[in-house]
Amino acid sequence: MWNWICFSENGELKYLLHHDGNVDFAGQYAYEKIQDEMIDTFGISQEYLAVMQAKIRIEKMYAKYLAGDKAMKLLITIEEIDLEKLEKAPTKVDLQETLFQIEQIQGVRYNPKEITVFEFYKLAKLVSKK
Repeated sequence: MWNWICFSENGELKYLLHHDGNVDFAGQYAYEKIQDEMIDTFGISQEYLAVMQAKIRIEKMYAKYLAGDKAMKLLITIEEIDLEKLEKAPTKVDLQETLFQIEQIQGVRYNPKEITVFEFYKLAKLVSKK
């Protein structure tokens, strides 16, 4: 959990570092594996899904544009503007704040360096039901 917080919220790349101190293919693979596990466990948000769908629409439009449909250029520009708006206004979840709220509700202190992402998710789900 701690590594995920440090990397995803604070952007600390050292949590992707390979043993030699470089962000390399192994680091990128580790990030992608963590991201895949997070999606498998938690699903994806509607905001993330909307961004991915917009990117797919834009790529399809580019294919039509490159095939000769010059009218696509304006539509691509409009879609890219909409995509920028989607990417600039994501719903940001502060994991440390969420953990603090769980602790307050349960009256128990959790060490973020010891709790796994799966345990955190289950606690959050349990607390949200209450």
